[in-house]
Amino acid sequence: MRNAVGIRSSFSRILSLFFVSAGEAVVNNWWLSYWSEHEGSRSLGFFLGIYFALAGAHAIISFFRTYWFLLLTLVAARYLHEELLHSVLRAPMAFYDVTPVGRILVRFSRDIMQIDFQLPQQYISFLQQIASIIAAYVFIAVIFPIFVAAMVPITVLYFVLQQIYNPANIQFRRLDSISKGPIYSHFSETLNGLTTIRAYRREAYMRAVNRFRIDINQRAYYHQVTGNRWLALRLEILGSILVFVTAIFGVTSKSSTYAGLTGLALTYALQVTSALSLAVRSVTEVEQLMNSVERNFYYTYSIPHEELGGEEPPPDWPQNGTISFENVSLRYRPQLPLVLHGVTFSVQGGERVGILGRTGSGKSSIIAALFRLVELPLDETTQQPMGRILIDGIDIGKLKLRVLRSRLTIIPQDPVLFSGTLADQLGPVRSLFG
Repeated sequence: MRNAVGIRSSFSRILSLFFVSAGEAVVNNWWLSYWSEHEGSRSLGFFLGIYFALAGAHAIISFFRTYWFLLLTLVAARYLHEELLHSVLRAPMAFYDVTPVGRILVRFSRDIMQIDFQLPQQYISFLQQIASIIAAYVFIAVIFPIFVAAMVPITVLYFVLQQIYNPANIQFRRLDSISKGPIYSHFSETLNGLTTIRAYRREAYMRAVNRFRIDINQRAYYHQVTGNRWLALRLEILGSILVFVTAIFGVTSKSSTYAGLTGLALTYALQVTSALSLAVRSVTEVEQLMNSVERNFYYTYSIPHEELGGEEPPPDWPQNGTISFENVSLRYRPQLPLVLHGVTFSVQGGERVGILGRTGSGKSSIIAALFRLVELPLDETTQQPMGRILIDGIDIGKLKLRVLRSRLTIIPQDPVLFSGTLADQLGPVRSLFG
């Protein structure tokens, strides 16, 4: 709670700096206009001194505003990545069985890149444009009060266009992101099965599948670009109307308004046109990029996790390495049939045992049960695990998962070697080696 309050207060201070910076920029330009109208009434040093003071204040405020904002977003992005990584590493094997590898890669590559780089850039752009628009509106309204009558409906039309454009563009972005996952998966599968593909001469087929999936992805991207052009045309038309109205007010009130202020108001009307267009696009981009945060939140807080709790075995466990399977049954997911049916056997410490069987007979399932990669299912009547596995007389189903796996060693069919010694490969937890 304390961290949340601190983040909110920090963001409030940063937001206030955005508006102070925009207002200070308007004052700086107003001073130039005042200088041009009253040149000769004061010394050159007086005008230059105030101008440089205003410019220096604007530079300092802009620096700290941007620095604190980027620092805050960096802390948030790092926290999101660490929580996502921790969640995925704790996911059970069933999660990886039903989730394509390409989809997980997209979460850690494209989505994280958007959270780290694109989202902060678009968000800071949105805040800058909103602050500039409000400051410009206030300045023009002070010079031409009747401008408010035209400003309100034009601004409403801007955001009505944004509300029409945004839902469709979000869906196009979502389709673009979803259709990228199969491309990554197909590319990864092609690399892993390259020898088999060449042996069966299926290169042309794999290229056709790749082109088909790229075409599916490009359909969403094409409609996304078309929607951007649709929005740009209408925003430019509204911007031209806003500049025209400001020019009319300037001409009709030339007898009561300094020429410098009229020119400055017209300049800000031109800036408001581009600022409103950028603000509408930025808020749309922010909403679209928040899809990456939403997907990462799902993988962080909604996927199942392995249960890490349990009992602590003796420090010197296991001493002998005696393994006993007692009526063990196993299935990989609740809706699937059993792959092990009441398996019972015992292996004494120091014995070398080979398990023979055809594909699908349960050899790998025994190892999965031993490392608790898949938990033993519960009996429907007793709600107790269907069997138990003992190592040196201790039921491994009651132990802490992290401790259990740290005391066992496995060399899989497709080994992954890390940099280091042989002892590091066999047991990454160095405390086991004394």
